[in-house]
Amino acid sequence: MFTADWALRRVLKFVLKRSVGKFLQTDLDLEQLDVQLGTGAVELRNVLLNCNTINQRL
Repeated sequence: MFTADWALRRVLKFVLKRSVGKFLQTDLDLEQLDVQLGTGAVELRNVLLNCNTINQRL
């Protein structure tokens, strides 16, 4: 069933997609997202970066 952790990760996925999605080559998957609220940490794993977009912004 749905847990608070699942709901939080869905919300964070939406926020991250809106804020850094243009810098990623593929959509985020919930399996790539690790959230540690106690320490205030959000970790994205195994993401492919859109180097062209990043280089244009530099």
